[in-house]
Amino acid sequence: MALYSNGRWKKTENLQAKELEMCTAKIEADHPSTLTSMTNLASRWEEAEQLQAKELETSFCGTPEYFTLEQLLNGGYDKTVHWWTLGVLLYKMLTGLPPYYDENANEMYRKILHEPLHFHDNRPGLVLPVARDLIARLLDRNPKRRLGVNGTAEIKAHDFFHSIDWRKLLDRKYEPSFKPNVTDARDTANFDGKFSSEPPTDTHITN
Repeated sequence: MALYSNGRWKKTENLQAKELEMCTAKIEADHPSTLTSMTNLASRWEEAEQLQAKELETSFCGTPEYFTLEQLLNGGYDKTVHWWTLGVLLYKMLTGLPPYYDENANEMYRKILHEPLHFHDNRPGLVLPVARDLIARLLDRNPKRRLGVNGTAEIKAHDFFHSIDWRKLLDRKYEPSFKPNVTDARDTANFDGKFSSEPPTDTHITN
């Protein structure tokens, strides 16, 4: 299956928020070769590139294992947090857990701030060197050095994606190796029951 992802930016006045996490990723039934975060994010590579720089965002929200160093230090962050989150997502997909995961949130924050990056793959050689290089560069603690700081093109140009024809991917012309079995648009059989059975609730965020 061809893998692609991108940070989705939502503009609300001067607020720019990130939405790229495993918990929001899904495979589309009609075009299952796409892995998305709520929407088709591949089509937003160029859109994200065109966004003008705004004041740094300082809100502290999200899933703890995806937090970046700059978020934890509360010094403000920009769109490069997406590339860190992409690195966490790829790491989790390849190894099963986020890179700095700990059941204790404070200990996990300490690891994000200070621990070196290790690849805890269960089988030797599972995470290939090219994937390790991509993830390590996405998880650079310095946002000014992080892969993607100079534009999304440098991420797409990484050797990890060398076999991807981005135009073909955007046009959804890749034949997927896996197609989820669904009966209709309301079929939730492919979702974990503990989530699909939860009653909907509103989450109120204050800045």
